[in-house]
Amino acid sequence: LRGLSKAMHTVASIGLMVDPRDLGRTLGDKTDADGPPGKGHGGGPGFDPTIFLFDYVAGGIGLAPRLFDERESLLQRTRVLVESCDCRAGCPACIGPDAGESDEHGAPIEVALVTRKDIVLDVLRSLGVSALH
Repeated sequence: LRGLSKAMHTVASIGLMVDPRDLGRTLGDKTDADGPPGKGHGGGPGFDPTIFLFDYVAGGIGLAPRLFDERESLLQRTRVLVESCDCRAGCPACIGPDAGESDEHGAPIEVALVTRKDIVLDVLRSLGVSALH
């Protein structure tokens, strides 16, 4: 989900034409009423993993409500970004760099049959997000 949140943050910043530092992002439990999003990432029973994009400025400047209103388009544009990226497993331009090992030329060593990029696209598909045509 971190890769998906990175891609959504990038698309949201460009779509709203704001500095990326104007938007915050975190992962958390949607049902956690006891604290801020991102308080715990441990999973477990009842954990509802959720990506939060929010106004970074204290009190907000109205970016978060706009993102909520445009959430379907945001997810579609995020899928387009990830699908259209030429990388194989994730890069700074789409879902962020892979923290895996690389060979002497900097190419990622394939340690899994499924890449982070594949997982992000699977999550978007499971949410019913279709690519823009």
